[in-house]
Amino acid sequence: MNSISVPKKCILFDGLSLCREMINIRNLVFMIMIIMVVMIMVMMRMVMVMVVVVMMVPRRLDTRIS
Repeated sequence: MNSISVPKKCILFDGLSLCREMINIRNLVFMIMIIMVVMIMVMMRMVMVMVVVVMMVPRRLDTRIS
């Protein structure tokens, strides 16, 4: 019966809604950790791509692209 009264978003994210009801700090820390990991992964991929491009593509083509 409680699931019916809960909004659709809470039903989709049941675990997050329970964390919010119990401890808000834990949810915020969990979200921040996920964002930090994603940002680190994206930055590492960007650095790897930039290194590969600089090593493979000549400087002339690089200047044209930029």
